[in-house]
Amino acid sequence: MRPRTILSDLIYRLSLRPDGVVPAYVAYLLLSRLGRNQIEIDARGSSGTMPKISQSHIRSWRVLLPPVEEQRGIVEKIEGGSRVLLASIAQAEREIALIQEYRSRLVADIVTGQLDVREAAATPFESGGEPQSQSS
Repeated sequence: MRPRTILSDLIYRLSLRPDGVVPAYVAYLLLSRLGRNQIEIDARGSSGTMPKISQSHIRSWRVLLPPVEEQRGIVEKIEGGSRVLLASIAQAEREIALIQEYRSRLVADIVTGQLDVREAAATPFESGGEPQSQSS
């Protein structure tokens, strides 16, 4: 830990054995259904949004630790599978941003009178989304 670092009582720092544990593997394990179940069982407190877990509970958790090479293989498999999902999410976020930009531009054009809504609404659209020429 860095010197002079202060952690909230709701943040836990786990110290792992450097010789037999891949940190990313433990992180994925704690995010898995098995890990989440252990966390939810041991979570205590009156606040539903900020329950606490004691150190003794954390120390009692069962952690499946295959050999280090297998842990690395599991991490690579998870991260390889998530790359496709993350790329899809990034693409969807870019498209949402473009649609929001288009909407803002459209509102600005309507407000400034550069686009007559009545005329645009009366113009039929082809399946491609472009207005049909009035001469056809």
